[in-house]
Amino acid sequence: LLNYILFEILDVLSYESNDKNVGAIIRFIDDSVSERITLSMISDHVHLSREYVAYIFKRETGKTVIEYINERKMLLAKDMIQNGNITLGEVAERLGFENYGYFSRCFKKHFNTPPKSFQK
Repeated sequence: LLNYILFEILDVLSYESNDKNVGAIIRFIDDSVSERITLSMISDHVHLSREYVAYIFKRETGKTVIEYINERKMLLAKDMIQNGNITLGEVAERLGFENYGYFSRCFKKHFNTPPKSFQK
């Protein structure tokens, strides 16, 4: 829990933006990080087109929406694996991944090691 709070504080500091829409997008993602999140869901939430959401987010943060979502999910996954007694499949499920293989690929891309190796 403490790690999650620290990540939230660092996130707010690192993605300070003058665009209120980007702030709303980041808050929505952070509030929904344990669910499956799509660009359509985000655009519906902030009442902007998917294309414009993608454009302003990349312009302000330097990352795509998907990169940011996966980064947040991977940081939580790492914390869950280190501190929990749950299976990797449960970690993937709790973070909204419908496919364990995709979760594993994202984890490996982010941390340069597969989740199974990290768990050991």
